[in-house]
Amino acid sequence: MSVTLRSDRTVESKKIETDLGLRLFVPWIIPLSGLCTVPGLRTVLGFRTPIHGGVLRVLAQRFMPYDFYTQVRKDGTCVIRRSLNSLDSEDMLGKSKPQRMRRRQLHPSCFLPIRFQRDFDMKRIFVSACLMVALLSTASAKDGSVFVDLFNGTNLDGWTQRNGTATYQVEGDVIVGKTTEGSPNSFLCTDKLYGDFELKFDVKVDSRLNSGVQIRSQTKGGTPSGRVNGPQVEISIDKMAGYVYGEAAGGWMTPDADRKPHDKFIDGEWNSYRVLAKGPKIETWINGTQISGLTHMERYQSHPKGFIGLQVHGIGAGQGPYEVRWRNLKLREL
Repeated sequence: MSVTLRSDRTVESKKIETDLGLRLFVPWIIPLSGLCTVPGLRTVLGFRTPIHGGVLRVLAQRFMPYDFYTQVRKDGTCVIRRSLNSLDSEDMLGKSKPQRMRRRQLHPSCFLPIRFQRDFDMKRIFVSACLMVALLSTASAKDGSVFVDLFNGTNLDGWTQRNGTATYQVEGDVIVGKTTEGSPNSFLCTDKLYGDFELKFDVKVDSRLNSGVQIRSQTKGGTPSGRVNGPQVEISIDKMAGYVYGEAAGGWMTPDADRKPHDKFIDGEWNSYRVLAKGPKIETWINGTQISGLTHMERYQSHPKGFIGLQVHGIGAGQGPYEVRWRNLKLREL
């Protein structure tokens, strides 16, 4: 990069090659200037004054032997001005805009005009957008708002069977639960406990079998062999699918008046469930249609956190075997 300077002591002009710092730093001044004047982003970056004021001057002074100032004109153009004489940075910071823009002992011929119109606006928008995406991605990661697979698609690592003698096995990307004659309710439970979360899964169940998914559940006495108890999202073809039942915890949590029969659960097909548990409120959807919006403070106080459990309902002698299948088990903590 080169500039033409006109000296006061000589009439002729000469082309000089600017130093490496100037060539590397100047292309970033305009995008940085525009970025830090966007409301809100200036606070995020920690700047309390416009970047074309004292802050930019201090940055330039750290890396270059010159003082630089930028000024956006009314016509949209931007001018970067360079002074050969160094100014005290403390004199510039904290002063009003007219004082910051005032030039003292400025060499009369050492100005470096750089005009940006559309390019300036596009660079500012592009850099601002990139920073916002990065900030939102970081915030999202910190909130843990990324869905994770509860089932690894290979084996049942991270799961433990509790109660009953039904069998659970992996078939491809599906967990298959099969009844055992005369067995009580069986549950395949996550080793990890969850409080507030959003859960998604697909399920298909034999017509003669009732099933469900436990949420925020626990075992009686906290022992591995204790009776599983807690909220359960119903899986059935009796038009009650999606409502919330208290497994070994008082029966139906969804009030009778709110349990209206529906046909959203399709017999013999894969059905997509969504469960949102936040505080005392539990909401459920089946195939995109909301089924329940239950608020149950008593059960939340007794079961604020617990495991996720896949139920194979018990059957009597001479019945079965029946199967229930789950896939795409995903959860994000809130």
